[in-house]
Parts: sequence; C-alpha cells; structure tokens
Amino acid sequence: GLGDVVEGGAGGWLVDLDLSIAPGHAGWIGDEKSATLVGVLGECTALAHLVLRNILTRISAVGAKRLAVALRECKALAHLDLSGSRIGSRGGRLAEVLRECMALVHLDLSSNGIDDTGAR
Repeated sequence: GLGDVVEGGAGGWLVDLDLSIAPGHAGWIGDEKSATLVGVLGECTALAHLVLRNILTRISAVGAKRLAVALRECKALAHLDLSGSRIGSRGGRLAEVLRECMALVHLDLSSNGIDDTGAR
C-alpha cells in the first residue's frame, strides 16, 4: 500500500498523489484510517499536488485535526482538492493550517457543506 511506499523511502520524492474516489463510493477514510494517511503525508515533503476528493466523508473533528497537522508538513503543496468530503464545521482546523500553506495556489472545497462556523 501507500504506507509501504513511504516506508521504503519514496515519500521524499512523491510530488503528485490522487486518492480520490468516484461519487457514490465516498466514505473511504474515517478516523481509523486518517492516522495512516497522516503518517504518509508527514513524510511527503515534496508533495505539490494532493487530491482527496470524496474520501473524507466519515472523518470527525479529531481526524480533521490530524489531517491539518500533516498538511502543515507539506511545504511544497500547491494544489489541494478536498471536494465532496462533507467536511462541514469540522473544517475549521483545516482552514487555520491552510493559511500557513504559502505555496498553495489552488484549493477546492466544493461540495463540503462548510458553514459559517467551519469557515472561521
């Protein structure tokens, strides 16, 4: 799996990662799997393009916080797609971290139901 690639030392040169799932098959990553994703992202220092479309539909505020911490380590991240993840108000922690992503030029948060609380 992806964790094996990173453990093998490949994480440092991984630039483009697309883990999106077709609509209707959403919900792949919840809190239990978010810890694995966070571990992988923390090792991907050259990652510039990350697509997590439709896969975070079961993530809680705890999982969103873990993801936020991992994204903080992705200093080269220029493109981030979290569309279709139904993040809602849980996205507040992500928003705090995304402000620190100086390389970020494209952010897709469509179809997430982010309300006023999540946008703060």
